Amino acid sequence: MALLQTVSQFKVKGQPVTGAFYREHETRNHGATRDRLLILRYTIGGKTRTETFGWLSDGKTPQQAQAKIAEFRHNYKEGRGATCLADEEIEHRRKLESERAKQAAAERINITFGEFFRDVYLP
Repeated sequence: MALLQTVSQFKVKGQPVTGAFYREHETRNHGATRDRLLILRYTIGGKTRTETFGWLSDGKTPQQAQAKIAEFRHNYKEGRGATCLADEEIEHRRKLESERAKQAAAERINITFGEFFRDVYLP
């Protein structure tokens, strides 16, 4: 039987951080306390999303989580950009692929006739 893991809301100076929750790891420590996994819970366009943001030990903070939610809401209102962490990851991968394609194209353009003859034509 699995133990239920409780999800608690972050509080900074006694005030709750909107949309940021945490789940404590059973064995992993961060300093003197248990490490906490940040969880985002927000609603955009009528859809409620719950996503994991990262660990406190990896440098993530509740304030960063709250800022990320605000960014997603702003992107939704503007009609462009990522509205969830999965969309953000997809955009990041597309940018990397585009940069790699540009580098490959630049390398193909900057080849000399001698290099082409030796490396492509002769073999």
